[in-house]
Amino acid sequence: MTTSRVCGSGLPTSTTRGPAIEVLEPEDPARTDEANGGVGSEPLGDRRQDLFRVVGVGRIRPEELRRRRIALARPSQTAGRLDNRPGAPIERINITSSGDRMEPSREIEELVISWFASASRGDASIIDRHVSPDPAASLIGSDPEELIEGGEEVSRFLHGEVSGAAGNVTFTPRDIRAFSEGTVGWATTLLTITLPDGRRVSPRWSAVVHREEGVWRFVQTHASIGVPNDQIGWVYPD
Repeated sequence: MTTSRVCGSGLPTSTTRGPAIEVLEPEDPARTDEANGGVGSEPLGDRRQDLFRVVGVGRIRPEELRRRRIALARPSQTAGRLDNRPGAPIERINITSSGDRMEPSREIEELVISWFASASRGDASIIDRHVSPDPAASLIGSDPEELIEGGEEVSRFLHGEVSGAAGNVTFTPRDIRAFSEGTVGWATTLLTITLPDGRRVSPRWSAVVHREEGVWRFVQTHASIGVPNDQIGWVYPD
C-alpha cells in the first residue's frame, strides 16, 4: 500500500490506494471536546496536528480529492488504529509541519559503490536486481549513439558493457552525493575508469532510482565527458 503525504495546507499531494480520511480544518483553534468529537480539550492551534475522520477505503479519483479534501495516512502515523467503518470517530494524526524533504541517503550511496565494484569485477548480476524493467527507464551515455529507452533495453546494453570490460576495467567513484525523498532517489559521482593499458577516462555520472518492491532500482542513468564550451561552439555573443 502506498500513501499520500499531506502538505501544509492539509491537501494531499497525490492519489493512491489505502484508508481514505477527510481533512477537517477547524475555524476556531480553541475548539474543545464537545466541538471536535471527543479527541481532546487541548487547543488545536498547533498546525503540526490536524483532525481526520475515516470515510472509506479504495482508490480516490482526483476530482474527489479536490471536492472532499481527502488525504491518506499509514496506520503507524495515527495515535490509535484506523477504524474504517462509516461514521467512525475522529482520529488524531501527527504530521510534521516541515513537509517532505530531500534527505541524504546512505543506502543509495552504498548502491552506487556496489554498482561500480560489481562492474570492476565483471559481475553483471547487480544489473538484474537494480535496473528497473519499467518502459520509462532510460540511459544516456557519453557516445552520441548511446540514448537508450526502456528498462529491458537498458539492461541488455549494460550487460554488454560489463561483458566487454570482462573484469579488466576498474571503475572508481568519488565524491558520491546521494539523496532520496519518498520512493525516489538520485545520485551523482565523479568517476574514474582505468583501462587495461593504464589510460584513464573521467566522466561525470548521475542516476535516478525508484524504490520498487522495497528495492532501489535505476530508472535513469547518465554519463558525460566534460568538454569546455568554447571547444564545441557553445559560447554566447557578448
